[in-house]
Amino acid sequence: MLSEETKINNNSLIAGIWKWQIIIFWILTLYVFLGPVGSPQNTLWYVSASLSIALVVVCVLLVLFGLFVVVIKRHNLGVVKAFLAVLVLVLCNVPGSMALYFYLKSNRFIGKS
Repeated sequence: MLSEETKINNNSLIAGIWKWQIIIFWILTLYVFLGPVGSPQNTLWYVSASLSIALVVVCVLLVLFGLFVVVIKRHNLGVVKAFLAVLVLVLCNVPGSMALYFYLKSNRFIGKS
């Protein structure tokens, strides 16, 4: 019984971390594209540049986390689904990571069962 509870907690943790990465991605995207920029050497410019760099870091983390989850869940997914998941992540990057999150969540590979 303990291993089943641990599996459920780990799946919920994976889903929660991935969900918050997606939320942070969209918040940063909205700010970077719609927020004020300011002139160079202005404080607002430095904030905008820092948030742009943070957006790039979140994009990389989304893809890496998706690959990490596919590696963890490769036995549950099977060879073909794991290969297709990696292919989607490599070809589509961030949108592929979001699509993979929703696919794994809807098929109950991650999250609460």
